[in-house]
Amino acid sequence: MEPNTKYLTLALDVRAITDSLIDFVEEDKELPESNDLLRFFLNSLTERTGVSVKTLSDMGRFGNYESLRTINELFDSGKKKELMTKLRAVSDPSDQARQAAALKAIEILDALEGTALYYYEHPGSESRLAFAQ
Repeated sequence: MEPNTKYLTLALDVRAITDSLIDFVEEDKELPESNDLLRFFLNSLTERTGVSVKTLSDMGRFGNYESLRTINELFDSGKKKELMTKLRAVSDPSDQARQAAALKAIEILDALEGTALYYYEHPGSESRLAFAQ
């Protein structure tokens, strides 16, 4: 798979998670219990000191360079923890703030999707942006 298309895959995967959160907010539709995409995404947000093949496989399609770079570029460790907390709250039926958590997660995920689409539409721009910072 070309690196450029990995950004499109990231955007589409994030959109799938966002769509399930929108369904939860608008239609009170619970998130699927066996949501591998969400599990892989949560694994990609976990801070690590080293990366192994098993770690990357636990991240599924989020375990490639382009996905991890985009996630790490947008989210510092505090933002990652916040997003993980929000997504776990939505998955917990006993949490009273599930709707608010879902709305905040949608907002954060929207930024990730937008960045991934930008990199897909403008090949090579991710390296220019990294040097500009």
